[in-house]
Amino acid sequence: MDIKHKNITKPELAEFVGIMLGDGCCHRGSYQITISSGVIDGKYISEFIPNLIYNLFSKKVSFRKLAPGGIDCLFGSKDVCNLLNNEMYFKSPKINCKIPKKFFDEEKLLKACIRGLFDTDGGLHRHHKNSAQLKFTNKNHSLIDSLYKALTQLGYNPCVTIDYKKKDTKAIYLFSKDVKKYFQEIGSNNPKNRIKYEFWINKGAVPLNKEIEDKIKLTTLEQEKLLGKKLLILKKSKF
Repeated sequence: MDIKHKNITKPELAEFVGIMLGDGCCHRGSYQITISSGVIDGKYISEFIPNLIYNLFSKKVSFRKLAPGGIDCLFGSKDVCNLLNNEMYFKSPKINCKIPKKFFDEEKLLKACIRGLFDTDGGLHRHHKNSAQLKFTNKNHSLIDSLYKALTQLGYNPCVTIDYKKKDTKAIYLFSKDVKKYFQEIGSNNPKNRIKYEFWINKGAVPLNKEIEDKIKLTTLEQEKLLGKKLLILKKSKF
C-alpha cells in the first residue's frame, strides 16, 4: 500500500490522528499501531475504528485483551507509522505530541481531530444534578494546550485544571452550553457519548456508564468473537 499520494487533508484522517493522540501508540520498531479502549466503548472500538482504518488504509485489524475492562485494536503498517511521524509529527511515547498545525488552517479538519480526541480520551459526564460536562484528561500538557487553543479558535470556552485524581495530569472541560454547541457542531462517533447526550437532552440528567452499559458494553460473546478465544482462557493466562 502506498499512502504517499493519499489526501492527507481528509477529515477521516484528521479524526484518526485525534484517536491516536487520545488512545493510540505507534511502535517504530515493529510498525505496530495500537488503539486501546474499554469494553464499555462497544461498537466504537469493535466497528467504527476498524472501519475507519480500513477505509483510510485498506488494513484489517486484530484485537487483544490485556485487562478485564479493556480491549485493544491493532494493525501493522510501516507506511502509516511513517505518515504519523513525518506528516503529523506523532511520536511514541506521546510526551510532546499535539494537534498538527495544519489542522488549525481548516475548520473541518480541526473539528474531526477534536472529535477523535474526545471520543477516546474524553467523555460526557454529569456536572451537577441537571448539568453536563465534557472532560478530556491527559498527561501530555502540550496536547492539552493545543486542544485548548483549538476549542478557543472554534468559539468555545474551555476550562483547564489539574486533574483532582492524578496530579501530573491536566483536565480540560466544556460545560452545558458548550456541550450542546459541541454535539451540534462537532458531534461524536462513540455511541456511549451520543446515548449519554441524548439522555441528558431528553431527561435532564447525564446517566452514569453503569446505567447504560447494557446498551453499549461489549458482551462476553462479542469479545470472544473479536478475540477468537474464550475469555476464561485469557483470564487464566493473563489477568
